[in-house]
Amino acid sequence: MRLSTTAISVAISGVVLFAGVASAATVTIDGVPVSGVIVHEGHLMVPFRAPMQQIGATVVWTDKARTGVASASGHELIATKIGSKTATIKGAPKVISVAPALIEPQHLEYIPVEVLPEISAAKLTISADKTRATITHFDLVGVNAAAAAAAAAVAAAAPAPAP
Repeated sequence: MRLSTTAISVAISGVVLFAGVASAATVTIDGVPVSGVIVHEGHLMVPFRAPMQQIGATVVWTDKARTGVASASGHELIATKIGSKTATIKGAPKVISVAPALIEPQHLEYIPVEVLPEISAAKLTISADKTRATITHFDLVGVNAAAAAAAAAVAAAAPAPAP
């Protein structure tokens, strides 16, 4: 049973120009507009930090390694590296549709919106032109339940203490 249903409508006001093609994109999280969403290589990309903080995750960026890691409740949710199409999502390597990009001059990491549902078992709907998306149930309820089940399995497998 899901305790929280956070809805995220992905869309960003404005026009973004990439590879000579203008595209309008908008993003709102719980009705609040989020700036900085782009269409990059035909994919809707979101700043890494904003949606992770939306669900209460801690985000760490390592500039030298060019990696972003989001964790919650002591568990790594996602780790990405600029230019790599392999991300680690909930501890498992996963090939993603487009490599995370570092966009200047803001020096922000962007990830494809498609990875967000895999972090929290949310539902994603993307418009045909890939400039708008809707994510529902984007929260840590599923993440925390899975972590609790894994911890219980480890505890159950541990040998009983000697009397």
